Amino acid sequence: TMESGDRRRADSPLVQSIEYTDELVDTGTRLAASFLAPTSEFILQAIRESSSYPELQEKLLEVAKVGGPVELIEMLERLLVMADLAGRNGAQTDA
Repeated sequence: TMESGDRRRADSPLVQSIEYTDELVDTGTRLAASFLAPTSEFILQAIRESSSYPELQEKLLEVAKVGGPVELIEMLERLLVMADLAGRNGAQTDA
């Protein structure tokens, strides 16, 4: 039974699109986790080693100094994806 109270029909285009989207998100999340692992480990280590937010900022800016702006942009994109996934996970957990 769906939230609306209607009976769920497996052949319904709505149900098929929801199942497809859920499968796509699950697959994307698994692939993203392996892709983001090096970045997340670097960031977690920087957080553990920093005693203040400004110190953490400096550590993250070192990426730009060593690797350049492209690497910094890529790291920030990964951070945003990680933050979004963490937020979605929190929302699902609280639901």
